[in-house]
Amino acid sequence: MHSFCLTGFADEISADFGCQLQALRRLGLSWLEIRGVDKKGIDRYTIAEIPKVKQQLDDYGVSVSSLASPIGKIDLNQDFSAHLKHFKRVYTVSQVFNTKYMRILSLYPPAGSLTEKCKKQVSEQIGRVGDYAGARGVIVVCESEKDI
Repeated sequence: MHSFCLTGFADEISADFGCQLQALRRLGLSWLEIRGVDKKGIDRYTIAEIPKVKQQLDDYGVSVSSLASPIGKIDLNQDFSAHLKHFKRVYTVSQVFNTKYMRILSLYPPAGSLTEKCKKQVSEQIGRVGDYAGARGVIVVCESEKDI
């Protein structure tokens, strides 16, 4: 018999984190792909703020299946080094939630120019994210989105 974890976003239920957790409890769900908490992206929380979020999760018996980061949701021509630095900080946040998965996206190429050069650049940059995460036991999961 196979076991699986039913999980999903809850910030589409409500921007209020308490409401999200109450809804998960009513639905009998104990896993969450955390993205938005009280009108703020989880990637924007400081290390000092995260324990409060973790405590709320613990109070409701909800675990984090994946941290849904906005990493990779930038134009291909933007400064990737700053974005990679942000990813490293988000990685630190993810560790508080004891999750080994982090959702990323795969960069937006310039309109109408999904060339081999663009594909190579995406592969190299997302590879840097994957290498950093993989060396620390985190698996990056890439979400497909229109035009990327």
